[in-house]
Amino acid sequence: MRTLLTTAVLTVLLSSAGLAQEGPPLSDDRINGFIASIVALEEWGENHEEEVDALEDVFDGDAMGDISNPFAAATRMIEAQSWSGEVVDIVQDHGFSGLEDWARTGNRIFMAFMAVQMDVNKVDMEAGLAEALKQIENSDMTEDQKAQTRQMLMGANQMASIYANVPQADKKAVAPFLEKLENMGNSAAGSYDQ
Repeated sequence: MRTLLTTAVLTVLLSSAGLAQEGPPLSDDRINGFIASIVALEEWGENHEEEVDALEDVFDGDAMGDISNPFAAATRMIEAQSWSGEVVDIVQDHGFSGLEDWARTGNRIFMAFMAVQMDVNKVDMEAGLAEALKQIENSDMTEDQKAQTRQMLMGANQMASIYANVPQADKKAVAPFLEKLENMGNSAAGSYDQ
């Protein structure tokens, strides 16, 4: 079962847009605290399946609101629940002043994570885009299909440009944690090595 936080994490990875980089620097302690909070929140979710399932029912693209700040949308939904105090306690136990601080940090971490991934894969992505565009032109698709496919590919390319504005300091801070962050989608909490 995917928990609310796993859904939020995946939403950040798939639909983030440019975010303001506010708050204290992303230190090792802050990043480790965020990762540990995700583990703790997933464990909490396993023991509160009914509450999480009810929340997941409303947690979709339509409920997200501002896609540039998906963790904030998740926190707004959590804050409206009678059990939100338990979640606040968990994030505070991991060094955050509250859900807003936690969400802002999560947004920054995942923007930096995606920016590092884009930097690493930039050459391959550009070559892949050029090859895909060439294949489209040489295909048997109708002109409308070609235009739609080109537009989709260019949209994905523009999405990559969003991450160009992530501060170097955030990317540098997140770089040592890439493997941990990649593993955050795993369902087993034991995959997070502190």
